[in-house]
Amino acid sequence: MSGSELSSRPVSAAQDSQAAPVVVLAYTGSGASRLRSLLSAFPGLACTTGTGIVPLCDQAMTTWQAVDGRAGSGFSPVALASVRTFSAGLITVILAQEGGGRWCELISAPPAVAGTFAGLYPQARFLTVHRQAGVVVRAVLDENRWGLSGPEFAPFVSAHPASTVAAPASYWAPHCLEHGVECVSELACAIPNQEPD
Repeated sequence: MSGSELSSRPVSAAQDSQAAPVVVLAYTGSGASRLRSLLSAFPGLACTTGTGIVPLCDQAMTTWQAVDGRAGSGFSPVALASVRTFSAGLITVILAQEGGGRWCELISAPPAVAGTFAGLYPQARFLTVHRQAGVVVRAVLDENRWGLSGPEFAPFVSAHPASTVAAPASYWAPHCLEHGVECVSELACAIPNQEPD
């Protein structure tokens, strides 16, 4: 499911439950840590990062499709019930530990992973964080002073080996295009006593 398909879900699906999960799609340099700080201030919201639950649901549903012989043709009721039960147990533990009534997860994953989660939890809300290209480039370069490395940046570094600015800029562009969901942009403006980046 693409980001635009996530945002085209019926409004009623997102309004069905005030306790529905909130999933924030982010990427390196997007400003997600600032958003997490803001969201953590909301009472009743249990904010986590990197639990792996959303990608785990996607992998479990992919496995169920292979076992059910339904590759690419939807999910069986048994698969949906199994993965919902498993993930609901994990979410319940998080809510008990964090002391909230609504789970909010910040993830760095492709929109397709969020699409699977939307199929499991149609009432879930999805946000994405975007920042201006120059701000992302600066943040990525500041975090990687000795050069970009790792699998996340590898295709962009190999495409632009001579330019330390072009590689992170080309990293930013597809993220901005593929996450066609509700945008939260330039979060620094919302934080008191801080200048925007």
